Amino acid sequence: MVQQNTKVSYFPFEGGLDLVTPHLSMKPGRCLGCVNYEIGINAGYRRIDGYERYDGQLKPSDASYWIVDFDAGTAAIPADTAVTGGTSLATGTTLIASVLESGSYALGTAAGYVVLTAVTGTWQNNEDLKVAGVKKADTASVANERGADTDALDVTYIRDAIETARDAIDAVPGSGAILGVWILNNVRYALRNNVGGTACAMYKSSTAGWVLCDLGFTLDFDAGSIVFVIDETVTGTGGATGVVKKIVVESGAWADGDAAGYMVLYSRNATAFVNNEALTGSTVGVAVADGIGLINTFTISGNFEFVNYNFGGHGATKKMYGVNGLNKAFEWSGSVFTWIPTGMTTDTPNHIAAHLNYLFLAFSGGSMQHSGVGNPTAWSVITGAAEIIVGDTITGFQVTPGMVMIVFSRNSTKILRGSSPQDWFLSDHSINSGAISKTIQLVQEPMYLDDRGLTRLSRVDAFGDFKDNIISDLVQKNFDEKKDNVVSSVVIKNKNQYIIYFDDNSAIQCTFRNRKLSGFMNLDYNLVVRCIVSGEDSSGNEQVFFGSDDGYIYELNKGTSFDGAEINAFLRLAYNHYGSPQYWKRFYKVFLELSADTDPNITIEFAPDFSYSDPNISTPIPESQSIVGGGGFWNSSDWNEFYWSGQTVATLEGHIDGIGINMGLLINSDGIYDLPHTIHGAIVNYSMRGLKR
Repeated sequence: MVQQNTKVSYFPFEGGLDLVTPHLSMKPGRCLGCVNYEIGINAGYRRIDGYERYDGQLKPSDASYWIVDFDAGTAAIPADTAVTGGTSLATGTTLIASVLESGSYALGTAAGYVVLTAVTGTWQNNEDLKVAGVKKADTASVANERGADTDALDVTYIRDAIETARDAIDAVPGSGAILGVWILNNVRYALRNNVGGTACAMYKSSTAGWVLCDLGFTLDFDAGSIVFVIDETVTGTGGATGVVKKIVVESGAWADGDAAGYMVLYSRNATAFVNNEALTGSTVGVAVADGIGLINTFTISGNFEFVNYNFGGHGATKKMYGVNGLNKAFEWSGSVFTWIPTGMTTDTPNHIAAHLNYLFLAFSGGSMQHSGVGNPTAWSVITGAAEIIVGDTITGFQVTPGMVMIVFSRNSTKILRGSSPQDWFLSDHSINSGAISKTIQLVQEPMYLDDRGLTRLSRVDAFGDFKDNIISDLVQKNFDEKKDNVVSSVVIKNKNQYIIYFDDNSAIQCTFRNRKLSGFMNLDYNLVVRCIVSGEDSSGNEQVFFGSDDGYIYELNKGTSFDGAEINAFLRLAYNHYGSPQYWKRFYKVFLELSADTDPNITIEFAPDFSYSDPNISTPIPESQSIVGGGGFWNSSDWNEFYWSGQTVATLEGHIDGIGINMGLLINSDGIYDLPHTIHGAIVNYSMRGLKR
């Protein structure tokens, strides 16, 4: 029973994880521990979105079902069967066997309905319902999306549709972990070792799943006297042929008859090219083969890094550039692959950037090189290419607004200013601190992890200089333990988040609001995020994809589960002494203010924790109470559940008969189909007792 001297205290859930501040000084809305809650854009702690497998086919979270009634049925239609409308040519796949409601298949009078998923087209009334071209019934209605008769059937069918779509999505063909994932022109690319482990292959997503990318064939040439035309067929005197898709001249000139370089060929015949044979184009080209050429393929198990850039001046010329530390740099247009030789003895760059119309590459030993202006395949001094010695092992680049590129090394940071080789100026920013590879991201300003912690590099007014600011003090313990195990990082723009992933499945998420740090939260996806990319779809919506050790590509912030598995999330809130750290208090009630993305059924577990979990404090007698707005039970000694549905904003009430000098809150949420919810804060009813002696 609540006493007349009951006090009421409200505190918002904000500030995120805090592993440093003494308990007596810590704000009660901060977390002592957390997994899979994030700091909401509008404050509060929000259970994270899920992820789901992806290959370009129907996404599980976009799956639905349709009901089509039929009559004059002559045969049952099994589950997982493709059906077609005889007139509309609409298609779908049955989720369950056709449901017979009346009549007889044997008499041709069967009537009932089919439940379809993956529907295309518009079903019509009174058209043939066909399986493999054979009529099975007449449709007796148009398709009715989510038209189940009861809520229970609707839940069953929609979940079946989700899992059916999930089962149809395949891993990237091959073996081992995903080595790279990228987006170019709204197409997703993935790289993985082949089944035999002899090479690494690149695939692209499609409505039919992963499709192997043809990387073509590179043939060196010299003694070029007449330039080849793109798309003409080149023929060697021995009968080998191929279609020219790219020509790169590295030295000499066509007019002088000594042009030398390489060409990229597609659609070759089975005959091999021969060294020193004459090459003639079906239109005009003339040169001599310099070698027999090679099929373009990646060495296994490379460490891929990419950048998109437009060196051509219009939208259609944006291309993807990449390195993997084992092969030459490369260019991919979406259909044509080109190696980018630089002339280095060991031509295996490991970091890449595009800056001011130059392509920059990093090589082991501290060498930074760039192409000629506007031409990423030009790497001679004559064309404007140059080398800049950094003097430390480069761990990555970050281009910033204002014609500046930051060059990070493991133990130093330099700043490249200028606009061309004529005025490049590489200056030291720090000779003692740098960046750990794969942590460098642009979050309005460059952000990265080094030995001192998570750091922001901010521009200052004085001479256009920069200052670094370590922002991870509250969770530095976590970074110190995990800094040697970084595997990837990403920026989620629409959530103002920067996330670093580690090889133990964990991640640390950093959230900003109005350019200020909101806090850190811990994540655990139950798998390793080996590589990750953030991009936009054709409508400008942000999409994030990652690859893992199981060979799948997953889309992040999509769906309500971890690809069909539960999202396990919890919060352990700081102990709140309510302004009187040495006084006993009796706690009566807790109200949690929540909101949801839509109108789901949500299950949340709750437990109070008194006096720093003091084992000498007896466990209070459990008391339960129905929660207005959904029904359920809480008590003060065990995990209990309450259910919330039917409201977009709700305050959930629970009795907690217990005594302590302070109280913390533990909140748990496990679900596969529960949509995310946000907990904004708590109201606690309590009364003061005596001084602790």
